[in-house]
Amino acid sequence: MGVSPATNRLVWVKSAGLCAMPECRQPLVEAATVAGDPAAAVGEVAHIAAQSPGGPRYQGPVPGGDRDGIANLMLLCAHHHEIVDTQYRTYTIERLLGIKDEHERWVRERLTGDGECGEEQGEVHEVVHSTLLPVVHMPRYVYGAPCSLDETNVKARIRSERVDKSVMLPFIVREKKLLTFFPLTRADNPFADVLDAGGVQCFEASVWWRDKDRSRWYVSLLNRSLNKLTGRRGLHLDKDHSRYYFEPDRHQGRGPIARIVTYRPMNQASTDKSVAWRPTSKQSGELKNFWIHLAVGLRFHHISTDAWMLSVRPEHRFTTDGFTPLVPKGVGRKSTRQKAHMYNYDLLGELQFWKEYLSGGDPRIIFEFGGQSLIVDARFATAEVAWPGVPGDARPYANVAAEDDLFTSAAYHRAVEDESEVELEPWEIEDMLAIEVDDATGDLT
Repeated sequence: MGVSPATNRLVWVKSAGLCAMPECRQPLVEAATVAGDPAAAVGEVAHIAAQSPGGPRYQGPVPGGDRDGIANLMLLCAHHHEIVDTQYRTYTIERLLGIKDEHERWVRERLTGDGECGEEQGEVHEVVHSTLLPVVHMPRYVYGAPCSLDETNVKARIRSERVDKSVMLPFIVREKKLLTFFPLTRADNPFADVLDAGGVQCFEASVWWRDKDRSRWYVSLLNRSLNKLTGRRGLHLDKDHSRYYFEPDRHQGRGPIARIVTYRPMNQASTDKSVAWRPTSKQSGELKNFWIHLAVGLRFHHISTDAWMLSVRPEHRFTTDGFTPLVPKGVGRKSTRQKAHMYNYDLLGELQFWKEYLSGGDPRIIFEFGGQSLIVDARFATAEVAWPGVPGDARPYANVAAEDDLFTSAAYHRAVEDESEVELEPWEIEDMLAIEVDDATGDLT
């Protein structure tokens, strides 16, 4: 049926006759240069989800439910219309909706006057989302045993086949002791071949949190746990920058190819996202001589006596060929340019991606340690603020958290119950009671 004239006019009015791309906002009406000639409208009303089968983003959910409706349309210059339709993996439905909403809000702010919000209104209450995921359950114990090997040799001799594949085995070696969250007293102990004689000790984690050195050891074990999680999710560790990143897919005979993953974005059931790709020049349409990789910085924070958080910091990594890092001189400008085009709503979209990807779409991220567990709530910590507000400033965010089902609920209860069922030997209890005395010496005994 096509876009009706009334809808077409409304798109132009809401966009104020300007290209909606924030780096452009070019006026799209050319005034007449000769008396008697009409003004020329040079803008293009673009579909977010394509109008025709096979078009860009056609398979995605249609904003507003009507392909020719106002919610699925935005005003662009011809240049940016071509870009968003050619680079449809970069310009997803979610991202274009964010650009459209941001531009229309920008127009409204300027039409209502400097600093004015239009008609008088009282305070509005809005939810502000942080970059922190709450940790709802921490490993209660750290197990230690004498070990004269270094970490490289320990890693080579771990018998991981002794335990279920879901069990993670993070460890560190400090002061000639192997330390881990795995209960070393178990009969199926995968570390049995690397331990020296001398017995196993069990330490209360909450006591370690109050000690400067041992709290660092505990965080090191948490970081090793992150390495296990991200490795299972197909991410690679960039040790130099303490972050995890995607590598491109590999195709025999063709070298690296763009990697795309499917996830649940903020306001849709499912969408595809490019996570490692070679960008295209806007001017020539040719492939550029570098690759962009989505990356993330993850870090545990001890924020109060018994409270921990996992921070999520979206980043980008740049390589020459999909694998070889760009020299630092070539990275700074590209990284700055990427971040300059990222608005708050875009950042929230990136956080949503990482939360969904790391959790596998479940309500929680569960680290299994063979009788103990670490559980992170896959819902960003929020705060409610009261302020005068900006009309139309509130943005949709429907997929804040995944709903529990029978499987995810059972997994959570199993993880918690496993730890409560760990029975300590009498000597383990004695060691725990002696920890306070040992803390005074600073020795791990």
